[in-house]
Amino acid sequence: MGNKPSKFKKTDKRIGNFIISKYGNELQYIKVSTSAGHWSETFRSDNEFYKLLEDVLKSTDENSEKYLHSLFISHMLVCNGGKDWQFMQDILDANKRMVERLNPTAEISEDENQQIINEEKEKHNG
Repeated sequence: MGNKPSKFKKTDKRIGNFIISKYGNELQYIKVSTSAGHWSETFRSDNEFYKLLEDVLKSTDENSEKYLHSLFISHMLVCNGGKDWQFMQDILDANKRMVERLNPTAEISEDENQQIINEEKEKHNG
């Protein structure tokens, strides 16, 4: 994290005051930084958050940029930390609830599970 302004490349994406860059060879990275260069965070391709960012960046949903901008602001606020630990905890809790809403993990019953297994067996055997 330096104090130099971020250099904007043609492949970068600007959302508000943030610049999103992708780079890497074997492992891919997404770096989110402020245009002033005073804050950044980087996610590697084997990170769950990398996959979330990649999906949202590809999205054509009109609210995707608003979502990312709000998410980056909340991360920056928590990273820069204030003396108000309760505020930071509230942001973390809100972020956790948002991720749970976006990635629901519905459990299936044993009967449903067995039905899916049988259907897959039929597809591959018949």
